[in-house]
Amino acid sequence: MRINEETVLVGERVLLVPYRKEHVEQYNAWMQDPFLQEATASEPLTLQEEYEMQASWWADEDKLTFIVLHLDRSAPGLDEETMRNLSTEELMGRCKMAGDVNVFLSSLEEEEQEEHEGQGQSTNPSSRGKSIDSTRPQMKGELEIMIAEPSLRRQRLALESLQLVIWYITSFPTPCPPPSFPSSSNLSSSPSCPSSPALPLHPSHLFCKVSESNTSSLALFQRAPLYFVERSRSAIWKEVELGFPASASTSQGESGARGEGKSESEVWAADLASWGPREVRRWVRTEES
Repeated sequence: MRINEETVLVGERVLLVPYRKEHVEQYNAWMQDPFLQEATASEPLTLQEEYEMQASWWADEDKLTFIVLHLDRSAPGLDEETMRNLSTEELMGRCKMAGDVNVFLSSLEEEEQEEHEGQGQSTNPSSRGKSIDSTRPQMKGELEIMIAEPSLRRQRLALESLQLVIWYITSFPTPCPPPSFPSSSNLSSSPSCPSSPALPLHPSHLFCKVSESNTSSLALFQRAPLYFVERSRSAIWKEVELGFPASASTSQGESGARGEGKSESEVWAADLASWGPREVRRWVRTEES
């Protein structure tokens, strides 16, 4: 997807960056691992096929991909003051490639649209009072997360990556980096990107499919603060479909009281805004990247 082709989301532990040619070799090496092939239901590709796949995903408006980089703020040269003076390329150069996070977009089936409209979910909670074209197609998004680097697993990188990408795809207008470095830390002052007809998505249109045997991923999506709920199981494929809670109050867990007196959209917007990045930066795309 081209809408995020120059967008870098800077979190606490991760950087989410566009998937470019320079990432392909490492990605291809990861995907030779039988464990990752099984976990992602993938077949191994040659390096040339992987380059072709990367180019295809960049052009495909139904697939949005960020590469996950590990941001170790305890490492020399990554303190807050130093980071402010680093270019985006310099900052990325001090981070380690950890995995990827994807969103696969598809149209809502007619019966699904009727169900969501019946629940009063036609308005995106992240619109913050701005107008969204009501004639655009209603879309749903399947989330996938992979922390491929073994040494970087179980460090909450997957959780933060999911929170950042959910914030990104549910925000209206779609967040876009400032035109030049140094970038503004004030996200509200960032210019908007050209819109994609697929975005933003309503949170309740987000889901994931996880193998029944992948207990760590099931726990990741079901526990705080995501609180995904089981929607269905496939005995044939031995997988579970989990969805973002249909009700904002469900996602509050034990802290649901803070939503008292607020509309559903206001509660959603407050939650999702808190998942946003510390900074949005630009990584200029060249013809070679």
